[in-house]
Amino acid sequence: MFGEQSFSGEGLRVIWKDEESTEPKEIIQSTRLNLKDEKKEQDLKPWRFYKKSEQKNLEFARTFGFPPLMCDEPKILILGTLPGGESLAHKQYYYSNSNRIWEVLSRLKGEQMPIGYEQKQAFLSKHHIALWDYYQSAIRPDSSNDKDIRDGKPNDILGFMAKHPSINVVAINGFGKYDDFGVQIERDLKKNPALANVKVLRLPETSGSNKNYGWGDLDKLSAEWEQIFD
Repeated sequence: MFGEQSFSGEGLRVIWKDEESTEPKEIIQSTRLNLKDEKKEQDLKPWRFYKKSEQKNLEFARTFGFPPLMCDEPKILILGTLPGGESLAHKQYYYSNSNRIWEVLSRLKGEQMPIGYEQKQAFLSKHHIALWDYYQSAIRPDSSNDKDIRDGKPNDILGFMAKHPSINVVAINGFGKYDDFGVQIERDLKKNPALANVKVLRLPETSGSNKNYGWGDLDKLSAEWEQIFD
């Protein structure tokens, strides 16, 4: 065991908790680290994934999401779970090149895919799309794996919708996410007469990992997402 010896990796910091210590040590953002002993440059190691048995020796930081990315008179709210590691590092929604959301949206509008974040925000504003996530914060040992989320604290989605009555579509980015929280959002909206007509859509996830579940065809993925503009 390394005790309080620290390691670095892609802007992350890890401190092992000594098994003999009764004091919890402080925090890491992810279990996926490129271990590099700061005192021994030659000890650079490849990406390592900690086993569940090792994770008991680690303390994990709470991951916090972003405020909603807004535009004037939003009509569509695209709702994810929590920004992934790359998005958090760059402070941008859907930063990862493996996420196909920008390809899908631009294809549906017959426009060139936006590149920089300013272009992406301009695209969203033009088409009255807002972005947000269901969780305000959560503990997520893996920096991007939503299946590892625990102790999640949700955002006030209904309060947000009440403040922005121009929104008539909530697009849940992922079938699993719809099951996890989209169904409940839909039920809660139906209970509010002012929000009862808002459509909550169950959509295939745009992340690259979803390619392995029958959604590798961009035409097929885009066809499902087209309903957000109906």
